[in-house]
Amino acid sequence: MNLDPLAEKYYEFSPYNNVLNNPISNVDPDGMDVILLLWTTNEDRWGHAALAVSNYKKDEDGNYIEDEDGNKIEDGTYTFYNLWPGDEASIFDNIDGERKPDYEVGKGENGMIKTLADILYGDPTGEYIGESDNYYADGLMRIDTDFKTDQEVKEGLESIQESKKKYQNLSYNCADYCKDGLNIIQEKNGEITLYPNEQIGRKFSGSTAGNLWRQAVKYMKSTYIIRNPGEYVNKSFKEKRGKSLGGG
Repeated sequence: MNLDPLAEKYYEFSPYNNVLNNPISNVDPDGMDVILLLWTTNEDRWGHAALAVSNYKKDEDGNYIEDEDGNKIEDGTYTFYNLWPGDEASIFDNIDGERKPDYEVGKGENGMIKTLADILYGDPTGEYIGESDNYYADGLMRIDTDFKTDQEVKEGLESIQESKKKYQNLSYNCADYCKDGLNIIQEKNGEITLYPNEQIGRKFSGSTAGNLWRQAVKYMKSTYIIRNPGEYVNKSFKEKRGKSLGGG
């Protein structure tokens, strides 16, 4: 058995970290980073998507540290990005009207910086998804990137935050926010644009976290599944919710 090449990043686990000590549910070809998180849809919840983007080591002067080959070095932490509605309004009050956005769900003592353990085995949303900090994401996918791409994804997502783009139930929700980040990678690689829209009722369609996952699996290159959400993720929104908008 070989030592995980990134064992130092995974200090919470054995240095022989193949699939983070859980080969049954996790697939991790080279022990690297996770950036797409999925909480699946079911009868009790709508589902959620988030992104975690790698951070890099800096020296005391704030300059990025490089290895002997000139590559920037990841520091083992991640900046967490997700979007929620910032009000208590019901989706049925205004089906796709603009709502106050909240881009800081999960903010803690270190802001939106998360450790690997937070991403894998905690609820980085800060208990918005579940009632305990053990409500980890059902699906985890790493998309192979590089330092420059990571910086571009961060800049893109943070520019959306700075513009205070409104939350909309159907046309700009968590899946759309993550889609915008992932499409930066797609555009840079000359690949197809992700469009996670699906039918959620007789009268309505909208972007869903589940369809974003399916599209990422289908259209993104160099993806590695660290936690497989199972076959359930392949069901449509209507099948998973057991009910839909518009009575259909």
